[in-house]
Amino acid sequence: MGLSLQGVALVIGPLTFLAIVRWMSPDKRRLPPGPTPTRSLRNVSDIKADAPWILYTKMRETYGDIVYISVLSMDIIVLNSEEVANELLEGRSRIYSDRPYISTRDLFGWEWATTMLSYGERFKTHRRLFHQAFRPEAVLSYRPKQLQKTFEMLPRLLHDPTSYAGHFKLFSTSVVMSVVYDYDIASHDDVIVSAAKRAWDLFLRVSTPQRNALFAAYPFLMKLPSWVPGLGLKDAILSKRYANLQQANGVAHACMVSDALECCQDADNPDVVIDIKASAATAYAAAVETTSSVLNVFTLAMMNNPEVQERAQLEIDNI
Repeated sequence: MGLSLQGVALVIGPLTFLAIVRWMSPDKRRLPPGPTPTRSLRNVSDIKADAPWILYTKMRETYGDIVYISVLSMDIIVLNSEEVANELLEGRSRIYSDRPYISTRDLFGWEWATTMLSYGERFKTHRRLFHQAFRPEAVLSYRPKQLQKTFEMLPRLLHDPTSYAGHFKLFSTSVVMSVVYDYDIASHDDVIVSAAKRAWDLFLRVSTPQRNALFAAYPFLMKLPSWVPGLGLKDAILSKRYANLQQANGVAHACMVSDALECCQDADNPDVVIDIKASAATAYAAAVETTSSVLNVFTLAMMNNPEVQERAQLEIDNI
């Protein structure tokens, strides 16, 4: 299990760039070691946009756990180990708690996402909403929904085991939509879920450090018209499901949004509504992929370690 966690850290760590250093001139700052940039494109030609972690991991052998890369007008510091990430982001969170500005965030309508906010009052409001919905005492109320969705998934796994990844994705999506919005989905063809997935997949493609550097270096790209594919999808994940929940006229069961509205003393305030919408949509976007990924990794671990699977099955049978 330790090796698996280390492997996950080596994949995720490089994808999380620590800071975009813009506030000091190059002659004053002390930067970590890294590859020598070219005059025009800097290091952009060295990085594969579809799998940047491969190069980042390889750079660790030459430059160490902290690597500096220059991409067009953007300076990127890559944390290349779990130990360093924990030391800086956890141990020194007072210094590194803020987030870098991602130019494609606003263009593709993700300026509301909790994970994109700078450290400030709005971020603290989102954090309070998350704590209210997912504190240990609150999550107990979601167990019946999780159990129901599990019972719905098991027959699918039994009758079509080769499509396990799709079953996991549907399971994670249905649980999250139920917990966040009290919204029940039965298939991948759900219109709201499909639109939200398109918006999320598109943003994942355009929010990489390399593409962000391109937009930052050529600001005219930020003036793309609204008819460009993907620019009209933001409402799918932010507002549509919230609007449907509002139409339920207060009959919605316990969920993140309804509980937030019930506890809020200023639910008619537009800023409050935006914060509730945004924190709920962030919870959805953050939970779906991670939940299904964990289930996929668990399946791989069980297939590669049949003796562990047998012990687990024996425990279940005994109970």
